[in-house]
Amino acid sequence: MNTSNHEIYSTVILFKNKIVNVGTLLHCMWESQQIQSFWKDIVNLIAHVTALQIPLDAKLCILGIYPDQLVPSRKAVPLINICLLQARRAIALRWKNTDGPTPAMWQREMVSCLALDK
Repeated sequence: MNTSNHEIYSTVILFKNKIVNVGTLLHCMWESQQIQSFWKDIVNLIAHVTALQIPLDAKLCILGIYPDQLVPSRKAVPLINICLLQARRAIALRWKNTDGPTPAMWQREMVSCLALDK
């Protein structure tokens, strides 16, 4: 029997005639509606602070791979990286709870992180 960890730990359900993998890392970090809303808020906040048009992109948010059309300044890159890292951390801290991370939680994490950066 050849099964991968993905097949063992994910739960496949049928939702509105669409097969959804619930419990996968991708679902927990990106695909769920609650997390999508969180990422949208975070990306908008980062875009506002940096004055850049930052796309809502899984490669950027989860992996830190910048899309070709996004060319931030050398000073903006560390800030964006820290912001995204804290967002991923907020998701990881709340992944078992029914209520997901909030932008307010992310802001608290950012304040504590930036205080350590000095």
